[in-house]
Amino acid sequence: MTKLGRLLLVVAIALLPLYYVRFSILELPTNVVELLIVLGFVAALFSEQQPKPLKTQLVIGTLLLLSGAAIGTLVADDTRTALGILKGWFVVPAMFCWSAWKLFDQKSAHWLFQAIIFSVFLVSLYTILQWAGYLPLIAHQNSGGDLNQYVEQGRALGFFESPNYVSMYLVPLLAIGVAYIWSRTRSIIVVVLLAAPAVTAIYLSGSRAGLVALLTVGLVSLLWRRSVKAVLVTAAVLLAAVAVVSLSAPRQNTSDQARLFIWREATKVVIDEPLTGIGPGQFQTELDKKLAADSYYQSDVRAYALHPHNLYLSMWLSAGVLGLLGLVLLLLHVLFTGIVESHISRIRVGILAAVAAIAVHGLFDSTYFKNDLSIIFFLALALWQICESSGRRYDST
Repeated sequence: MTKLGRLLLVVAIALLPLYYVRFSILELPTNVVELLIVLGFVAALFSEQQPKPLKTQLVIGTLLLLSGAAIGTLVADDTRTALGILKGWFVVPAMFCWSAWKLFDQKSAHWLFQAIIFSVFLVSLYTILQWAGYLPLIAHQNSGGDLNQYVEQGRALGFFESPNYVSMYLVPLLAIGVAYIWSRTRSIIVVVLLAAPAVTAIYLSGSRAGLVALLTVGLVSLLWRRSVKAVLVTAAVLLAAVAVVSLSAPRQNTSDQARLFIWREATKVVIDEPLTGIGPGQFQTELDKKLAADSYYQSDVRAYALHPHNLYLSMWLSAGVLGLLGLVLLLLHVLFTGIVESHISRIRVGILAAVAAIAVHGLFDSTYFKNDLSIIFFLALALWQICESSGRRYDST
């Protein structure tokens, strides 16, 4: 069962963008990635692999996150939507994390890293080819006005419903994939073959926050090399890219104003419901009720208000104080440990950079609240634990 469980989880990561392939089993909505993970979880339960002890911070953080999301679901006005999000964005990713932690060890972990590399290359190549006009939009990318607006602006969409999801998907996985390659081969050519398409896809998405996240990855990675010159050069190049995207995209003025409006209104909702939040998937409906008579919201903002465009506000509103505390504890579990460790392997630097990118990018967007993004978050947590327990297999410096 161990080999079967590993195979199922590896395929789930390799095909992670295909979560949009949806169907129902006994009238329960699911998708291909969820099914692979649930089957992998069942295999892990019956695996002969001996369970390893989990870090206390990881257990407590995950329990807080799940408890907050469950309470949020109970108070949500739209229980069906909240239950679907609870399942797909909280329970299934936590199942993946535990299953990966039990099934993979230092000898088999390379399959997960190779699945990440495959997924990064697949999404990057598809995004570039679609932007260039060689591939059509996919059926699940609904043909509403918002999507047409992105196409007219020349922003790359890849497999996703919004260009911003391209960078939210690629940046953390790219950080991990590059770190793994470098720890194994030391080949600049191989690193460039992976990084060049991914960075190109991120740039074509037109996401300034994505470029800031990429800058975070570069800075974290180079700081561990203690190369001030390299850090300054990387910062200058990526900040220049941010400036180019900003100057070449006048549409940003409208979206920036909408985002500021959304942050302000989200803060008001948090003040109204500080303990439990309003439940997963309830944000736009809540604003619709509060701002029914606001013409600016209805005409210019509502299309952007599916979520609060901030990881921490999103978690607070979806899972209350418990969920927010859980999220912060999980982030600090990686970030604080990575900072205080006197020796840290290259691969763990990559994972640290990925988590730092999620945290920083989360200041500008909801970098957890999607099927694939929540799994990426828990994948990083699982790999952090696996690599910690892996001796020095990936630890050459």
